[in-house]
Amino acid sequence: MSFSRTILAASVALVIATAAACLGGLVESAHADPLPAKKEAQAFAETALNEFVEYKNSERGISIEYPKSWEMIEPKASPIICKFRGLGGLVSYRVYSEPLPATMTLEAYTKASLDALKTGMAQAKIPIEMISEKAAVFAGNPATEIIYTIEDAETKRTAKAFMIMTTNKSRGFGLNYTADSEYYDTFMPVINAACKSMKVL
Repeated sequence: MSFSRTILAASVALVIATAAACLGGLVESAHADPLPAKKEAQAFAETALNEFVEYKNSERGISIEYPKSWEMIEPKASPIICKFRGLGGLVSYRVYSEPLPATMTLEAYTKASLDALKTGMAQAKIPIEMISEKAAVFAGNPATEIIYTIEDAETKRTAKAFMIMTTNKSRGFGLNYTADSEYYDTFMPVINAACKSMKVL
């Protein structure tokens, strides 16, 4: 298998894992009684902004901040370095890193990631709608920001996702945020703060 195909396969696995985590939260929320009220979610988001602590992984080469009251999980043997969950999984974000060919540009990495996203969702039979793609800055490097929505076929609830990615020294780094669409905008200030805190060590 070529290196580019290996990256695509790893990215597909990452996308499927992200979608599964997000849809798991949606399924949980469908049976929650009741869902958090908008005021409750807003208060939770405001509290999160005031309780950031540092997460550092020297082995994987990243440092990022997260709300200390959120659940923190470090998957083993995964491109995902760490994931952070709030509101029982209705909102979450993951930080990931993967090796890249030395010659791979951000544009090529973005295309490979988008191909992986679409392939992964098709394999998982998850409807996806692309919303936007634009240039950004992440960890002090040029980056690409992508926003899309996915739907749980059983509950018909939708999740909105934000993905930002960059390249640095033959590695790809990224952050993927997913939330029940009802809470997406409420928690974007938390995600923006996390993105600004991201450092490649």
